[in-house]
Amino acid sequence: MVELDLTDLELATTVKATIGNQPSVNIPHPEIKIKSVCQTCNNQWMSALETQNRASTHAMINDDPCWLTEKDQKSLVRWALMKAMVIESANRKRSLFYSIEEKMQIKSDSDIPAATLVWLGRLSAKAFHAGGTDIWGDIDNVPKAFHGCVTSIIVGHLVIQVLSGHVHQQFGSYEKMGLSCKPGAWDVNLLDIWPSADRSNGRPQFLLHSKGRTTSKN
Repeated sequence: MVELDLTDLELATTVKATIGNQPSVNIPHPEIKIKSVCQTCNNQWMSALETQNRASTHAMINDDPCWLTEKDQKSLVRWALMKAMVIESANRKRSLFYSIEEKMQIKSDSDIPAATLVWLGRLSAKAFHAGGTDIWGDIDNVPKAFHGCVTSIIVGHLVIQVLSGHVHQQFGSYEKMGLSCKPGAWDVNLLDIWPSADRSNGRPQFLLHSKGRTTSKN
């Protein structure tokens, strides 16, 4: 697993690490190596993707202002999806959600997996978290007609959540998933960076992660 350089973040306490149903353990630092990718991928395209996003992720981790263009947003989404794919592989007892085709999309930068939503947020305090969960939903009274994977990542002040969905082939369209959030001030606290923003639909083109709150500019 490609690691973030977290040496500039001082920990106030040890980090509790839990993988699957294994007992939680306290570790002195937040970096955990997971053997889930080959050396070639780790040293080539994954490392390149880390480098491509280093400036923006490190700025947001340290609560510094950071502008994201539409191109930057897609790059950050690829980075978050790469992390989500690695995180789900940490639990050996969990069935992998992302398909080989979806992983190849991230590797080749050809496209973002369909029915993927990504949100960006800011945490006022420093924290570390990386976890995923599976969700299911009904379509036309058919139980578990769609399957979703939710991955939440917190590093320092940076918060990213990824939601990807798969729909049973008999329904075909992802629009039938009808996913929605619980009531809350999400427009204030979170920014949706995928599907990416553009001026044609009135959504923000640039995003700012700044001390105090996360905001946007048209």
